[in-house]
Amino acid sequence: MRNLLFLDIETSGLNTGKDRIVQLSTRLVSLTEPQDYNQLIRSRKLVVPAVNASIYGVINQAAVTKEIAIAQAIIELTPYIRQADIIVGHNIAQTIAILLAAARRNNHQAIIKMLTHPHFGFDLGNRAAICTQQLAGDYLRFLGQSPSSSDTELAVIYHRIFGEDIPHNHDIPARALASQRVYDFLSTFKQKHENEFLADIVFF
Repeated sequence: MRNLLFLDIETSGLNTGKDRIVQLSTRLVSLTEPQDYNQLIRSRKLVVPAVNASIYGVINQAAVTKEIAIAQAIIELTPYIRQADIIVGHNIAQTIAILLAAARRNNHQAIIKMLTHPHFGFDLGNRAAICTQQLAGDYLRFLGQSPSSSDTELAVIYHRIFGEDIPHNHDIPARALASQRVYDFLSTFKQKHENEFLADIVFF
């Protein structure tokens, strides 16, 4: 059995050059019990846009007792990534790009090494990634549809598959678990139909 690391992050925006991680959450699934990690990130320079604050429940005041610096969070995240064979998430390419940018800013060579060639990807890499958003697109095309990007958003595909909303959709740990549930469904679906989706593995 491959060790799967389900990963989701929340950021102050989508620009890897200037925007910062404000929360990250993972679930490591292996032969043992699942291991969860969830952390709010502190940054003195970070001001979360009001729209993000209202949507994700993140406030600009520092929650001093609960938040840690991104450099410390990266250190704590490293063992989970090291154990993972496959990193799974919705729009995982963007997630990993943002995580790598944070690691480079903090000169965290271990994560940079683990998430870049030759240690990451098909070419004898130790780990790779699966994007549940791309899998969702393949699933809908298998059903004869032509999905738009909004059709494959996590909340939309989750509701389409399970007929219910993601519990606490704007909560990052809940979204990581939702990615796991979507992945498990799509993995079972393709095995049942003996179909290989084009987006089984993505790498950079």
